[in-house]
Amino acid sequence: MTVIRFNSTGKLISKILAKRREIRLRFCLSKLSLFKEMKILDIGCGKSGRSLENFLARDFKITGIDLFEKEEVNIYHPGFNYIKRDAKNLSIFDDGEFDVTFCIGMLEHICDRNELLKIAGEIRRISKQYVIIVPSKWAWIEPHFKLPFFSLYPYFLKLFLANALNLHDLKKGTCANNDYIKNHYQWFSLKIWSQIFPESKTYLMPTLETVGIIKSLQFFKDAN
Repeated sequence: MTVIRFNSTGKLISKILAKRREIRLRFCLSKLSLFKEMKILDIGCGKSGRSLENFLARDFKITGIDLFEKEEVNIYHPGFNYIKRDAKNLSIFDDGEFDVTFCIGMLEHICDRNELLKIAGEIRRISKQYVIIVPSKWAWIEPHFKLPFFSLYPYFLKLFLANALNLHDLKKGTCANNDYIKNHYQWFSLKIWSQIFPESKTYLMPTLETVGIIKSLQFFKDAN
């Protein structure tokens, strides 16, 4: 009986998270200029594509990049192609090659400012439009650590809770290195993200825990 309850709870949580991802992505897509057979780049696509590919039109041509080996990536969108590639070096792609670049839940982990600016510059170079999704500094539930307003806690409290509760499965890392969270997680204000992506607009996602940093061709159409 206990196993049944656990499995049921796990399935419910999975459905809630999937619905959250769908709501978030549909909001972002509503801000973009979309058309058939778009060329999409997914930076940090992951192994399963659950954040993006499951919700995109089947005629889109999607290139996913990440650091996994190709055999580890199981994304079944018919237009998907995977390239093992570090996001700091996108020189294989031409200027403006992609109609939209997506980068979901990755840039908050690039804590070296020079590396972050380099990746941002590459995204801006190769993309006609882009969508960057990162945790909000004011998230009512921080997406990684699953605690309210976690980013605002003093660092000693972040470290204590990560160790005591093994938040985000980080106990091993934080025990080995007290600066682990500082080195792998950051929460910027909208002002800073706007400075990094100056042609973008920033939006609080409908689920109120993440921010969308979006450049869209719609902006230029509306301006004209």
